Amino acid sequence: PRSTQSRSSAASDVYKRQAQILRNDRAGLSIEQSDEARRLYGECVIEVPVPNYFVFFLREVLTPFFVFQLFSVGLWLYEKYYIFSIAIFVISMMSAIISTVTTRQNLVKLRQMAFQSTKVNALRNQISTILESRQLVPGDVIEIKDEMVIPCDCLLLDGEVIVNESSLTGESVPVVKVPILNDDQHKYNDSQDKRYTLFQGTTVIQQRTLHSLGIDSRNARALVISTGYGTLKGQLVRSILFPKPHHFKFERDSLKFLLIMALFAMIGFLIVLNRLMKQLEPTEILVKFLDLITIAVPPSL
Repeated sequence: PRSTQSRSSAASDVYKRQAQILRNDRAGLSIEQSDEARRLYGECVIEVPVPNYFVFFLREVLTPFFVFQLFSVGLWLYEKYYIFSIAIFVISMMSAIISTVTTRQNLVKLRQMAFQSTKVNALRNQISTILESRQLVPGDVIEIKDEMVIPCDCLLLDGEVIVNESSLTGESVPVVKVPILNDDQHKYNDSQDKRYTLFQGTTVIQQRTLHSLGIDSRNARALVISTGYGTLKGQLVRSILFPKPHHFKFERDSLKFLLIMALFAMIGFLIVLNRLMKQLEPTEILVKFLDLITIAVPPSL
């Protein structure tokens, strides 16, 4: 994801391009301009990194409860509780492996859903050029065709388009998009001008051109305004990858329960500590204390 400064710079550049195009400046971006924009905004693609299984497994086993579980298993093995400790260890490892596989599979599905690559017609140096969608940058003018999956967030300049936005909103009712007003003083606002906006991931059902730009084309035209994680779809993917932290009452109560149990264990141990020092060696006292802690925290956690 790009910085706020880059997004504000993109908004400024797109506004300038919008004003130029509405004044019938139909040259499109030059090669130098597109290369500079690509260096600034990156490729028009939503890349979801998927670590290997080992990384996911490490994340799973390095959680505090799992580390404590392994410590408990080691202590029980030292005390020769072989069957119980091995059973707890096997159950814990199976749980970690299942969680690792499930988490990675979900992330792979998310990457497949987010990734998109297609061919588009873009205006470069006054020539309609076929490009890979990942080569698009803010400021490009592209053609909108029937049954096309929009590869980026675009501002409709010419033509009327009916799109299916169910992949983003869940609504199955088609939405009609109209071209932005032919007024170079109108500054685009993404929250107020959604009726002019084609969002990445939506599917074009039908389009027709109005030739309001004076361009001889059978297809509608749109101006690229956002790419990658700057698009609405990119923001949805980012919210899935990095959700806001949620604090559940069950987790808070569980921690309080464990602290109370540990406190009772400490009090009980201190009460009998003087008697234990007369009967046992220091090493044995330490083992008894650690054993009491592992009993205070239920193994099923």
